[in-house]
Amino acid sequence: MNKIAVLFPGQGAQYIGMGKTICRDFKAADYMFNEANEILGFDIKALCFEGDLDELTKTENAQPALLTASVAAFKVLRKISEVTPFYLAGHSLGEFSALVCSKAISFSDALKLVRKRGELMAKASQGGMAAVMGAGEAEIRAVCEQVSTRDCFAVVSNNNSPDQIVISGHKQAIAKAGEVLSNMGVKVKALNVSAAFHSPLMTDAADEFKELLENTVFRIPSWPVISNVTAKPITASSTLAEELYRQLISPVQWQKTMSFMQNHNVNTFIDIGPGQVVKNLASKNIPDAQAYAFDKPKELESIINEYPVNPFKPKISFLPKAMAIAVCTKNNNWDNSEYEAGVIKPYNEVQSINSRLEETGAEATEEQMKIAVDMLSSVFTCKRTPIDEQAERFTQLFDDTDTWGAVPGFKLPV
Repeated sequence: MNKIAVLFPGQGAQYIGMGKTICRDFKAADYMFNEANEILGFDIKALCFEGDLDELTKTENAQPALLTASVAAFKVLRKISEVTPFYLAGHSLGEFSALVCSKAISFSDALKLVRKRGELMAKASQGGMAAVMGAGEAEIRAVCEQVSTRDCFAVVSNNNSPDQIVISGHKQAIAKAGEVLSNMGVKVKALNVSAAFHSPLMTDAADEFKELLENTVFRIPSWPVISNVTAKPITASSTLAEELYRQLISPVQWQKTMSFMQNHNVNTFIDIGPGQVVKNLASKNIPDAQAYAFDKPKELESIINEYPVNPFKPKISFLPKAMAIAVCTKNNNWDNSEYEAGVIKPYNEVQSINSRLEETGAEATEEQMKIAVDMLSSVFTCKRTPIDEQAERFTQLFDDTDTWGAVPGFKLPV
């Protein structure tokens, strides 16, 4: 049996038009982009589809744009195939996308975090980065140490593959390291970035970001997500704030991430996109692995053919799922009259509608689905359910019933 890992790209994968096709073809994807517009307060959908590439590439825009596109694509992948990942992994920013798709963090919270992360990283506009091809990590690290002083340094920031290491630091130190490496016959390419990402020069940005992380609700991932920092699965929600803080100032251990998955018998990788950057890195790290790019039509067709949707898989109906969520949501309100009006009465209305649908074999209409959504909103309000849990349970409802976008005007609680 194939063991699959889904990979999520970081900055550099963005392009104008990303997400446009899946939004045209799938309501679930279109919903995610519209939701992102609401959360961010500007039209990121238009920026992705037909905006200016320089504007999209700004780190404060690229990060929320890529997260939205990746999460939307993952929802579509789960709809059109029977792909069940053993692991998720994201490169730098992509770790946030992986955590959203593993339900460790809400889409709304992640979007706000990466927007702020981008703003902080843009503000930390000092230093530079360079890609080094043709030398090992130990060799490159030794050169960085050779040219560095306490106040002017270069460090390894991305261990991407056996033939690609990225260094970050002060521009003068990066230039010196590049000169030494070039004289050794190693290829060095300066990267067009505004700061020294994944290095100690990000400390001020990371410290400010940490305050936001510590006030964010995290949960245990429903699929294991491999940490950029440790190259091991994240197993506890309590460690996520520290993990995402350390990620800004620590090297991305992508080669070790690939080695971990190879050692755990993962033999198939799906780059959820945009683009195929992490597919290419997977192939460089594990040449004999099967690697697909969701963003490439022929490769997506191969995924669908290899992992077709089971036609006999029971469909989860919207109203029964909404009722089940209403019942299993913890109650924090013991006022009987409020409970009668806010829980029992709306629940009974939905139960009555569902009974009629079952008798006739009919599907719920848009209006009836809205009644179920309104019932859940009433139940959550009456039971005093925290906002983040409300968003999680609504996400569960639409995910499990594959009905994103089917209730016009619905927005996740924020």
